[in-house]
Amino acid sequence: MHLREGDLRDFMDKGKHNDAAQLYHLPFGDETYVADTPGIRELGLYDIDPSNLQFYFREMAEFLHDCRYPGCTHDHEPECAVRAAVESGAIDAERYESYLRLLHGEE
Repeated sequence: MHLREGDLRDFMDKGKHNDAAQLYHLPFGDETYVADTPGIRELGLYDIDPSNLQFYFREMAEFLHDCRYPGCTHDHEPECAVRAAVESGAIDAERYESYLRLLHGEE
């Protein structure tokens, strides 16, 4: 993959930038992509209702309806299928931690 690069920013001596945003499919995993967003330092999620956040984490999908309590946030409730899947290794712990940070509004 060859990316077109721009010039270094003289005043900060930071890296080179591509000319436009690109989405690249990675060769491992069916749905693994990298977004190259030149000049953008941070991305955020806006207007996502916390009760819908779980649906943005595809790896949780098969476990969502197996929790004991309807409306489970997958944070603290007993008999949570998502937390059990994290403990068994079926869901990556780092992805689950990312979910919790977003759920609690942490950066």
